[in-house]
Order: sequence, then C-alpha cells, then structure tokens
Amino acid sequence: MTNPVTRRAVLGGGLALAALGGGTAAASHAPRVLIATNEPWDTYHVKPLLTEAARRGWRLTQLVPDLSRITPGDLVPVATPDTAPRADLLVVTGAGD
Repeated sequence: MTNPVTRRAVLGGGLALAALGGGTAAASHAPRVLIATNEPWDTYHVKPLLTEAARRGWRLTQLVPDLSRITPGDLVPVATPDTAPRADLLVVTGAGD
C-alpha cells in the first residue's frame, strides 16, 4: 500500500515555511517545494496538488531518479537530484525505515 502525498502534508509544510520565513528573503518569493515519494516516477501523487499550488503561487517539483519513465507531456514538473532547482522545502513521503 502506498502513502500518497496529501494536500495537508504539503500545505502544512508550506505554512511552517511561511512561519519560519517571517520577514526574510525566503518569504519574499513564492515557496519552491521539492517532493520525493516512495514511487518516484509516479507523478499522480503530485498532480492533484498543482492547482492549489498554482493558486497560492507555489512551485512544486517532483524528484525522480532519472527521466526514463516520465511520460512526455506530463503536467507535473520533474527533476533529478542533479537538475533539481533550489528549494525552500523538501517533502519526503512514503519513506520507511
């Protein structure tokens, strides 16, 4: 059974980020969030979050090991660890021991 990224987890992380950012430079731009899942090529975990993230002005990017299993035209922005953009928050979901 998988643990998909929940809106509550990402948005809660974003609220924590906003609280920690206070009046700093981090708070002066839209939060940039990297999401790593235990099913790294399955972007269906992140896709439902895109609309709310866009509404809030947040940028979500899913981390994937490589681009070999990413479908051309997938709406979820993806990056490998080597190409990942700078981020303010890393969400790791579905990780076990």
